Amino acid sequence: MHNSVIKKKPEYPELGASKLKNRLNYIVMYLVFAMGGVPFFSVPKEMKLYVFLIIAGLFFKYSKKIDNSIIIVTLFFALIFYIQKIAFGGGTFVNFGLIFLIVAAPYFALKFVGHSFYKYYINITYFFAVIGLVFYTLSVLSPAFYNFTGRLAPMLGTDPTGVVQESFIFYTYERDLSTFLRSPGPFWEPGAYATFLSIALIFHIIETRSLTNKKSLVFIIAMITTFSTAGFITLFLIILSSVIALNIRNKRYYYWALPFILVAAVYSYDKFDFLGQKIEYQYGTQMEKSLDHQNAGRFLAARKSLTSISRYPITGRGLVAQTAAEEDSDEDGAYGFIDLAARIGLIGFVLYFTFLWKGFEWLCQINKTSRLFARLAVISLLGVLFAQGVYFRPIFFMIIYLPIVLRFSPLSRVNLLKNTAASIK
Repeated sequence: MHNSVIKKKPEYPELGASKLKNRLNYIVMYLVFAMGGVPFFSVPKEMKLYVFLIIAGLFFKYSKKIDNSIIIVTLFFALIFYIQKIAFGGGTFVNFGLIFLIVAAPYFALKFVGHSFYKYYINITYFFAVIGLVFYTLSVLSPAFYNFTGRLAPMLGTDPTGVVQESFIFYTYERDLSTFLRSPGPFWEPGAYATFLSIALIFHIIETRSLTNKKSLVFIIAMITTFSTAGFITLFLIILSSVIALNIRNKRYYYWALPFILVAAVYSYDKFDFLGQKIEYQYGTQMEKSLDHQNAGRFLAARKSLTSISRYPITGRGLVAQTAAEEDSDEDGAYGFIDLAARIGLIGFVLYFTFLWKGFEWLCQINKTSRLFARLAVISLLGVLFAQGVYFRPIFFMIIYLPIVLRFSPLSRVNLLKNTAASIK
């Protein structure tokens, strides 16, 4: 017998670690990014189907290995859907088909791209953050340029949201100038942009354990240009989390930076109208409104969601629109992470955030970053998730799938580590 090294067969022999695989990874992860809230991709229902077919098609073309994780997650949502359908009426299997697309596309994306999906997401977000800063700066400096950007979306026909067309894929014209110009990046509004910048910043801190490198600084500056109240809160919490989790052994840095950050946060809250004044005004007015009042604020929405949770704590209500409460009823929470608990029940809510934390923790583990940062990162995201209803967007499910795939399919642990191009540029 010959003593020879037997090379393991790659999962994608047609692609290997080629430039083509790298480019396909970028395409898949751009679709994941765009489905987060770029209107051209995220609004039309048929576009969700097209995106699913592209991602699933790539997966099945180069691999037919499906593990139990997608079956477990699908059965979980099917059970919730069926219980709510019996309890509240409404809802068809076509409606559940849309839920399946939402939970299955991230699974196929994760399995195709591999565990380094977050690196592609960082690069794509960085690219659009730079473009956003260029458009935002020119719009602030030149009213003519600002007015020009307002004509792009109607001219290109890239915004399917309605009569007022603002998004031209690379950037979104911000029409609301009630206070000052805010940057929505390529997303439909600044708060949503801040949410996905937060994800990219967390990924990059996990990867580099640094807040002061070029990409981190671009993400931070881009978040500042959103002037999103929830975005600023989350940015503060991310910075605080990085200091606590990554520098706890460096006592000199730790004891110097922590008080500085806290003082800066208190000062900003007191001096900036879109922080302290806005929060206190909205809290004061929305806590006094009756629950059957039209839903027009985060705190009122949270109160309505809590009402729904108190009535349906296990089953939830409103996984699909057909099983949801009537619009503007005392159960119509509409958005915020509390609404997630109202829609899928407390058990589902706990599982969602547990696996989100475990997903971040796994990324911390492979990057040799303190796992404490994973817990603090989830807490930090509660700021933007309180103000947004984006918890079903693909990038969140990709993070959630990580520990599920690794737990229920040991083979996937090996494949997940392989399905990455040799170099990510």
